[in-house]
Amino acid sequence: MLAAFADHAYFAALVAIGKPGQVDGVTVDLTMQYLGGGQIGPDLMAEVDLLQETGRMLFMRMLMTQEGRAVAASTATIRKVAIAR
Repeated sequence: MLAAFADHAYFAALVAIGKPGQVDGVTVDLTMQYLGGGQIGPDLMAEVDLLQETGRMLFMRMLMTQEGRAVAASTATIRKVAIAR
């Protein structure tokens, strides 16, 4: 479940940082590091950073927290889509 949440959060972050045209991109790599047990009920928060952008790829990382405690960390590589000019 956390990996699916991470994948969705990466694309939501692209919209938040002003790259809404990339929501049709493709996740080519996603890694998860599970740091602690989560709980049912409290909100799960994702803090996402864009590490690097090349002509075809976006390299991102994320920390997931719940009530201030680290639950998981993740990295992802997103293949960008061509945007019509």
